[in-house]
Amino acid sequence: MNPISKILIIVDETPLSETIAQYGYSLASQLHAEVALLHVENSKEYRMDMVASNNSHETGKTFINNMLENLSHKYSQGIATKIFVVDGNIKESVLSTANQWNAQLIVAGKHQHSGIGSLFKENTSENILQASNIPMMIIPEKSTPH
Repeated sequence: MNPISKILIIVDETPLSETIAQYGYSLASQLHAEVALLHVENSKEYRMDMVASNNSHETGKTFINNMLENLSHKYSQGIATKIFVVDGNIKESVLSTANQWNAQLIVAGKHQHSGIGSLFKENTSENILQASNIPMMIIPEKSTPH
């Protein structure tokens, strides 16, 4: 097994993305790895409780790019970072980007679902994990970085 040199961090517009970025960049720092931040735009799969509501496609893209640049600036501490914003199915887009970029680890979050809605919600991170040949680190929503 080769040392991990490329870590793909998946983020969305929820507060969990801060924690995911912290874990991903912390690990990248320890491993001297490159990072790619990935956001997948797909209005059919968006969660209802997203932090931002996109009134127009261009405003949404600007918001996402700014969010990713801010996460990179806040946590990268000099770590080389690529930013990907892609349109499409979340699972397929993550797997495609990870393979094209040659990621050796994917860092994602797991949102908690409660009540009756939890019976009908898919867990995207678990779906990606089941379909991927790339190892994953999944950060639960209630976790706090050390």
